[in-house]
Amino acid sequence: MGTVAHAVADVGSGLGRLRVRTSTGRRMGGLLCLTVYVSTPAFLAFGPLEHTDLAITLFSLLALWTFAEVWCEPNRKNALLLGLSLAGALLSKFTAGILFVAFAACALSLRWRAVPEQPQNKAETRKWRRVRWRTTLKGVLWAARFVYVFYLGFSWNQPPDPLDRIGAGPAALFLRRMLMPPLLYLRGVFWVLFTSKRPTFLLGQTYPRGVWFYFPVVFVLKSPLAFLSLLILSLGAALSRKWLRLNGVGVLSSDVRVHWRVIWVSVVVFTAVCMLSPLDISIRHFTVPLILLILLLAPVPRMLSELVGRSRSGAAMAAGVVGALVAGCLFTALHAYPYCMPYINALSLGRAAYTLVNDSNVDWNQSLPEVRRFAEQNGLSRIDLVE
Repeated sequence: MGTVAHAVADVGSGLGRLRVRTSTGRRMGGLLCLTVYVSTPAFLAFGPLEHTDLAITLFSLLALWTFAEVWCEPNRKNALLLGLSLAGALLSKFTAGILFVAFAACALSLRWRAVPEQPQNKAETRKWRRVRWRTTLKGVLWAARFVYVFYLGFSWNQPPDPLDRIGAGPAALFLRRMLMPPLLYLRGVFWVLFTSKRPTFLLGQTYPRGVWFYFPVVFVLKSPLAFLSLLILSLGAALSRKWLRLNGVGVLSSDVRVHWRVIWVSVVVFTAVCMLSPLDISIRHFTVPLILLILLLAPVPRMLSELVGRSRSGAAMAAGVVGALVAGCLFTALHAYPYCMPYINALSLGRAAYTLVNDSNVDWNQSLPEVRRFAEQNGLSRIDLVE
């Protein structure tokens, strides 16, 4: 969780680069994102556990950021960094292929609505895109090499029996060994796709398979109300800027506009995939959209200070509103700790968590040691458990 926190702080500071380029603005955006991240019960619950959800969250965030870097500066260094971060995501979880959809959607969005840094001439624009696509492909190829080498070592002592149709001669054995890495990886991907259809439970209702509204409802129930308020405040500030026609004054500096585009387009892509997915069992499968939503808060301090005017009282008011909501996030984390996994906010209206949500939204056998101590203290030899 600490590594993800560093990444969130760095990316948040990057997105917090204001047009006036003040160090205070960068710090405020990064500090806001970092504070919300470390006080989110979902990350506090799953961060200490040894599983892949926080790992793919970290590497997906890095891959999206380095993809934006490639489209800003298409050079070898950024291609290699993209390859490393993308390989980390692909090795963390088989669902990392969603990143390719996000890459394509981000590139298409730049075609649909260009950023100011893009050339205006059509011929120059085609050349501009071609260079960046070529560098992106180099990064993907670097990622493929890293993943292949890892799986080659991983499968070295594994019998290549699934490829026995190729033959048994020396050349055939060598070919079978070389083909084992892609076979194992693709088999894992297809295994995830074919085993993802499971029954689910939400708001007291059982469903034979996933439903599209599962993750939106779970996200609202398991997020601190102060965080939800910050998201609403951010949306309100953005709409107010548009209504007041303040769009001509950039909140973000020109060197992070592509990054901002990549972040919010990726939020849409990952959220859409989660809503379409039949695997609806836990908020931990929503951590990538969750971390991206947190990063969308980076420009909030600047937008509020811009809307309330240049007076000290207005700036103090904006800071007070954001500060109160951040304090609310921290209070929620302290109040929920150490029982962050079953956390449900006040929108539950007092109903128990197990009557609203399922699986590791409520429990992941984390309390079994306490049950054992209770049984030993009370001399119980048998305890009935209900799954």
